[in-house]
Amino acid sequence: MGLNTYVFYKCFTDVYDEEITRSFDEFFHDMPSPFFIKSFDEKTTDNAVILKKDERLELSFKQILNKNNGTVWLIILTIEYLVPLIALAKLVRGLTPARKIGLIISRHRYWGSLNPDYFRKYFDEIVIWPRINYSLRPAKLWQAIRTAREIKKFKISKGDVLISAAQNSFVENCLNSYNNKNLKIGLITTKDFNLFYNSQNSVYARNNNFRFSKASWFYNRIFEPFLGLSRSLFLFYGRGKGSFIMRYQKPINEIFDQVIILTPPHL
Repeated sequence: MGLNTYVFYKCFTDVYDEEITRSFDEFFHDMPSPFFIKSFDEKTTDNAVILKKDERLELSFKQILNKNNGTVWLIILTIEYLVPLIALAKLVRGLTPARKIGLIISRHRYWGSLNPDYFRKYFDEIVIWPRINYSLRPAKLWQAIRTAREIKKFKISKGDVLISAAQNSFVENCLNSYNNKNLKIGLITTKDFNLFYNSQNSVYARNNNFRFSKASWFYNRIFEPFLGLSRSLFLFYGRGKGSFIMRYQKPINEIFDQVIILTPPHL
């Protein structure tokens, strides 16, 4: 967003163990050196990037919109993706002013801190479904079944486009799995792509004890196949339950027709 930005976790190597630090390193693997503060005595330096128009991305969306004349549905889980989705909505509106744009929210608890008036004006329709967590509680499983049924009945018309920044939420999984004939585009940052999908990173290379919880095993082996959904992986690794990966079981390019990796402007 063009702001000076820093992280301080390297100042706490005596607090964080190697396992936690390694996951942070993979999460921020593509950030430049001035982004990392290694000592509180260190002076910060300007590292704000100059934001430039991505003409290649704009051309790509022109082609997508020319081939698909329906509503563009933007799918979101956490609020951190709202700013890029608003930017994307403005791009779509600029290319095709009459196009309908919808926002589908898998409601995380953090949404309660955000005034809907901030983003409502950018979308023609906003649809909200609950966030579904891995759980074996009967009430939670019944909520997941009801939500899946509602999403399956939700009208996604021919020519509609699904653009998702919610990997891999239950709501997103339902929308993708139940609308195979529509164009599905996945948005993912380089940090998430590297941490969860790059099998060559240090998290995968240095761990061989990835393990399900009882609930995530049930979803992967029984519940998601029963509902006709793509299988997801929620796996702990290391000594405790503070480190985990969360992704689709299949490669992400087999879930979506197109994948857009959001790269920091300095790369």
